Amino acid sequence: LHVAVEAPEARLGSGFAVGVDRVVTARHLVLDAPAVALLAADGRRLTAMVLGTDVRTDLALLAVEGGDLTWSSRSVLS
Repeated sequence: LHVAVEAPEARLGSGFAVGVDRVVTARHLVLDAPAVALLAADGRRLTAMVLGTDVRTDLALLAVEGGDLTWSSRSVLS
């Protein structure tokens, strides 16, 4: 999954699904982000919110609104 953040400065990174409605990504990518957008392999744009972060590992857990990360949308992006 591609992870995009619209903040004072735009940021783009990656993440991976850990369930049908959860994504793990880098904490520094989503830190203080008012909105997080996900781009699935099938082209869908999804919205997510930050559930929690860990400073030591620089990881963040996101909740996908609508919980719609089916196996087909988890495939690797080219």
